[in-house]
Amino acid sequence: MEFEPGPTQDYVIGGNELLFNSKGDSTVTAGTMATVFVDEIKENKHHHERITVVNS
Repeated sequence: MEFEPGPTQDYVIGGNELLFNSKGDSTVTAGTMATVFVDEIKENKHHHERITVVNS
């Protein structure tokens, strides 16, 4: 898993397992993570669940 600076990109949300994109990378940018946090606060789709995120 790599966490990198950068803008929001398309992403995939998963459960409690490490995710990989079609290139075999497990990378998420700061912009993507910020977007996911805000969306989860506003929409509350995964209440009391552990989620993972990867840029697609």
